[in-house]
Amino acid sequence: MTVAPNTGVYQIFCVVSGKRYIGSTQVGFKRRWNSHLQVLRKNSHHSQHLQFAFNKYGEDAFKFEVLEAISEPYVLSLEQAYLNWYRSFDGHHGYNICPVAGNCTGIKQSDATKAKRSASLKAVLSNPDIRHNMSISQKKRWEDPEVRRRQSELQTKRMNDPVVKANCSERMTRRWSDPAERESLTARLIQMGKNCEIQARKGYSIRNHYETTPGARDNRSMLSVLMWENDSHRTKIVKGMSAHYDKPGAREAHSAIVRLIWSDQERRDKQAEYGRKRYEDNPEARAVTAELTRAVRSTPESRAKTTAANLKRYEDPAQREQSSKIMTKRYSDPEERRKQSEKLKASWVIRKAAKAAAELEASNANT
Repeated sequence: MTVAPNTGVYQIFCVVSGKRYIGSTQVGFKRRWNSHLQVLRKNSHHSQHLQFAFNKYGEDAFKFEVLEAISEPYVLSLEQAYLNWYRSFDGHHGYNICPVAGNCTGIKQSDATKAKRSASLKAVLSNPDIRHNMSISQKKRWEDPEVRRRQSELQTKRMNDPVVKANCSERMTRRWSDPAERESLTARLIQMGKNCEIQARKGYSIRNHYETTPGARDNRSMLSVLMWENDSHRTKIVKGMSAHYDKPGAREAHSAIVRLIWSDQERRDKQAEYGRKRYEDNPEARAVTAELTRAVRSTPESRAKTTAANLKRYEDPAQREQSSKIMTKRYSDPEERRKQSEKLKASWVIRKAAKAAAELEASNANT
């Protein structure tokens, strides 16, 4: 005996007007009907046509009927077929407001409606209790590995769509081109950084995600490498960061956030341990970092900026004292002193070789 699935297409039929509302469910027919009744009784159903008819004829004038039970992958396709057949999105025949199953494509809302919905949502989310309950619910939901996997697949599929990527890029470019919007976004990012630091102190950090999710760190590393291999992307990031830090107060704000983060001694120790482990176990990472550092310091402009920043930094007595404590602690370890000595010797050898090569090239050019 085959048990019919509890997913499929249904209709809410008005026996007085003969009109119907076509819908589909993936959570069960009874549960979906109860959810419709709940919002209809509160006079807040998303379909104004159905809500007006419900208010006019009463609850007893409506019947909930299962049109067809079908497995989940085919629900939306079947719903679209019924929508087209009954034309329930036409006000003369039904109460649906969307002609496309599963979304609101084709529906244009007025500015007044958008403003009303925005104000209503902001009023709801301004309640700390509601935000707290939503946070607990989402955290509990994301503890399920299957939920995380499905969301990851959906987001990856969505962002692989060229149209979606182009729309996102255009929208963000338009937002960041507005000075007021850019200032608002910058303030939110700074606040997010502070919130992340508070969460990190409580044990909620991205490090936990990387340590508990197999392959997460490798996937993120591979994605970063692929992004930075794109010259256009790299140029945009560098240009954007340069423009941001040229703004008055931007460097000071970033410096304040970094100082706040690194004021935690335990965090500094953990980061130092992670860095040592990463470079000891991965010679390639050491080579890449060294190459990048040499490339940055190879230009007189970058060296001048670094020198000026260090001089300004050491003008602060607190900074000097803090750096002195760090260096004293570091060189009190014999093994650390030996490593630093080897690094200095290696750097002097590299400098001598580079100087000899430059002199040889100059003499060849003269001859």
